[in-house]
Amino acid sequence: MTLSGSLALSLDKDVVMMLQKTYAESTKASYRTHLKSYSAFCVALGVDMVPAQPRTVALYAALLARTLQYGSIVSYMNIVSLLHKSLAVKSPLESFMVKCCMRGIKNTIGNDVVVKLPVTPQILYDILKNLDLEKIQDSAIWAASLLMFYGLLRKSNVVGPHKVLRSDVKIVSDGVAVCIRSSKTRKKKVDPPRTLVLTRMQGHKLSPVSAIIHLYYPLLPLCV
Repeated sequence: MTLSGSLALSLDKDVVMMLQKTYAESTKASYRTHLKSYSAFCVALGVDMVPAQPRTVALYAALLARTLQYGSIVSYMNIVSLLHKSLAVKSPLESFMVKCCMRGIKNTIGNDVVVKLPVTPQILYDILKNLDLEKIQDSAIWAASLLMFYGLLRKSNVVGPHKVLRSDVKIVSDGVAVCIRSSKTRKKKVDPPRTLVLTRMQGHKLSPVSAIIHLYYPLLPLCV
């Protein structure tokens, strides 16, 4: 292999590595979900994913409109554009038909953001009523619920790509210290980790410290 060939091969590997780092893991997970949905639709209709005809994409948008909010439809449709751009093919989302269809969907179902109701202490009490804290699975659910509640953490910090590991939890004099290494908006290798300290709530049923210690040290009393 020539020197120029070796250099090109080496640079190709660098390009592949850089392309793999284009999106965060959470974003790539969302794109995989969107790709699976679009792929299943195209298989059901017996049409090619790329290049896609404007009518096909309009039909897909109409299908999504049956179950999703407008903002979610836009997110799902983005994978269609990305697939075409990756192959240097003009995106059908730029067609007049698809643009009109999306505008019609917006005018029909609206673009209001659905605000989710907050988790309240009463909801936590209701969750507790349905758990058996002597079971490891239920104990883990309870500890995770209280950790998210008091730490204002996302679900992905418990079961997702940014999850808190056992090694990230330390018992300290004031309670429990939890190291948050990454999140949807904090990159593990770029942003420094932050420490969340949960204080003791002696004898309280909603004590996060009690729940976490009981999860990892089940032989200790439940309320500490």
